[in-house]
Amino acid sequence: MNNISYIIEQHSFIFYLFVLSNSLFVGSFLNVVIFRLPKIIDYEFKRSSSSYLGLEFQGESSRYRTFNGRSYCASCGQMIPFWNNIPVLSWIILRGRSSCCNQPFSVRYPAIEFITGAVSLAVFMSFEPHVAMFYCVAFWILLCIFMIDLDSFLIPDALSYPLLWMGLIYSATGFGVVSINQALFSVVGTYGAIWVLSLLLEKIYGEGAFIGGGDTKLIVASTAWMGVLSLPFVIAIGSIFTCVMFFAKKKSHVPSYVGVDSSKVIQFGPGLSFGFLIALFFNEKLISILNFG
Repeated sequence: MNNISYIIEQHSFIFYLFVLSNSLFVGSFLNVVIFRLPKIIDYEFKRSSSSYLGLEFQGESSRYRTFNGRSYCASCGQMIPFWNNIPVLSWIILRGRSSCCNQPFSVRYPAIEFITGAVSLAVFMSFEPHVAMFYCVAFWILLCIFMIDLDSFLIPDALSYPLLWMGLIYSATGFGVVSINQALFSVVGTYGAIWVLSLLLEKIYGEGAFIGGGDTKLIVASTAWMGVLSLPFVIAIGSIFTCVMFFAKKKSHVPSYVGVDSSKVIQFGPGLSFGFLIALFFNEKLISILNFG
């Protein structure tokens, strides 16, 4: 790490330019994950369900069964050449339209690339390199969770479990907010408390989950990074963000996704992701609030 610190000190402009350019390409890959992962999960669920029931699988063939392979135009199906896949720049040059059929494509793609680059750069400028690397990985995963849950009402285990394990590894390095022992106790205790509370509420009010399984894993993952003292901030910030987003969607008449009217369903995943990030980036200041200064 001393070598990285030396490089930053002597060649800060080159280093930060390297971080920004590479983070933009990471953002491009995150777009792939956000778009393809729900399709992969849906395809695999239908295939395994058909196999379990002894039925012939009738699922549609899809180019997006893995993260490998090229991207294709959503309008005409033409393969997108790599020179039209340069993060942010290609969208600006093409003026937000596909080169093959001149149909507009969403501003969300360059926005995610730009946000990924800008936040990653800010993280490396604000924290020590060894901490910034962990924080950037957490941010990338949480951004995917935020967007996928927003679109599909889904928090994939393929994202929440790596986030949990990365938090434990971060705590085990000695650079973390809490020790590995505190992180482990926080993970086990938080999961156990949510499980017991869910059972009690189910007994009182009948069937129905107190909180979604994906939300539970995301909450537990936050304690692997910051310990149990982070929970009040993660949940409070996440709840405020969720309420604002819910009422904004109701007012703007957001269309339904996957057969669910998103204006009548509260999605906690995006709010939790936002609360997780704020608590992680500003942990020391937030903890000082609990200590009254």
